[in-house]
Amino acid sequence: MNFIGTHHLDLIQKTAIVTHISSDLSVATARYLLNSNSNVLGLEGPSFGDKNGEEKEKKVHTSTRIGGGSNFQFMYLDSKDEEENERRGSGGFLPLTPETSRESQRSGDRTNGTKDCGQAIMERIKDRMRVQYKREDIEFLVLVRSGTEQPWEKDVKTDVAKYMRGCYGDGRIVFVSAFPPKSKEEEAVIAEARALRKELEAKGSKVGINVVVGHEICSKSSNKIEFDPEVEQALQDHISAHETARIKGGYKVEKEREIANVVLFLCTQLGGRVSGAVVGVDGFSVGL
Repeated sequence: MNFIGTHHLDLIQKTAIVTHISSDLSVATARYLLNSNSNVLGLEGPSFGDKNGEEKEKKVHTSTRIGGGSNFQFMYLDSKDEEENERRGSGGFLPLTPETSRESQRSGDRTNGTKDCGQAIMERIKDRMRVQYKREDIEFLVLVRSGTEQPWEKDVKTDVAKYMRGCYGDGRIVFVSAFPPKSKEEEAVIAEARALRKELEAKGSKVGINVVVGHEICSKSSNKIEFDPEVEQALQDHISAHETARIKGGYKVEKEREIANVVLFLCTQLGGRVSGAVVGVDGFSVGL
């Protein structure tokens, strides 16, 4: 279903970046955003020992084809030659390291070896958005964490957040944890989000930061926080509507869809009033 006009789920003329876009969780998140008319730029990069993005790209394109058409764009962030990436059509770029910086100078890259990797990332992302979406603003950054943080993920997090802050002062960043409840990995994601929020707040940023976890949060938790009553009711209605649609459609419970549904809410106008929260798939939250 696509939401049109004044519907609170309509995200038309908004742009979201979703990382690890070849994962099932990221694809589910992208589909929900696409169905709400958002532009989605899906980012993927090599895991340690993984150098090839072609199979990941094929999987992503197949999975999102029915979820929003040309509103979806894929970028594979690797260290391959830019000409090869363009031949493949993946929109990849050449990260600037001491070695690749010299290569960029030889190939006439726009950075001329003077920008760091993160800045090169932003230039390529903005170029892609200008061509495909006719705009450069980024409203949402969804950072999906399902394994060890890769170097390209760190650059994306740092520099897109910086760009969002410098662009118009606000935006929303959602960390998504696919790890087991209360695991060390989940705690690390929460700590990562907390650190970024503290850093941005120190700079006067209004960028909202939240974490979505793939499990319920005890409603009696001592650290439980309550949103504005209007937001609280809207979130519970949103989750109930999702559950009703699932039952009506005969779909089984899928963690990826449950998480994606909460991420979608946090990207809406009402959800934008939520910040500094760890939100469970049941809508209950604790402070970040």
